[in-house]
Amino acid sequence: MYEAKSILEKLKKGGAELLKSAKTTVKLANEEERLKNIYIEIGKKVHEIYCYGGTLGRYFDDKYMEILDCENRIKSHKIEMENIRGVKLCPKCNKSNPATAMFCAKCGGSLSGQRPLIDGKSEDKTAELIADVAKPPAPDICQNCGHRVSPADTHCLSCGRKI
Repeated sequence: MYEAKSILEKLKKGGAELLKSAKTTVKLANEEERLKNIYIEIGKKVHEIYCYGGTLGRYFDDKYMEILDCENRIKSHKIEMENIRGVKLCPKCNKSNPATAMFCAKCGGSLSGQRPLIDGKSEDKTAELIADVAKPPAPDICQNCGHRVSPADTHCLSCGRKI
């Protein structure tokens, strides 16, 4: 009986997460569509203005503010999706990475906005660290920081170095 209750609780939690994920996906798609429509409106208006020899002005200032608003909402929805899914999306290549990753497994880009560290030291200490290396570790270990890496990763999730 206890096992059945445990399973039901897990299913409820999973269903709630799935529903939240679906709602956020819809919000994201709506904002991206809204942004696309604003771009289309701008393009049509620019064409009209130039066809009649007009100039640009307040209309475009207002549309620019709408674009910024849309982009901020899209960014917010993407962050919400990352939190729901327990991942971080790389801002450079859009690859999903584990939530604990500091660097992208595909391109090595920073996922935290901080400069990569090597064994807790900044990159300018690279020469000192290279001199300290006695032997290369196993292929499933980052040769730079010793973090375990997946064979599919091209960059370390911990330090961002190319594997």
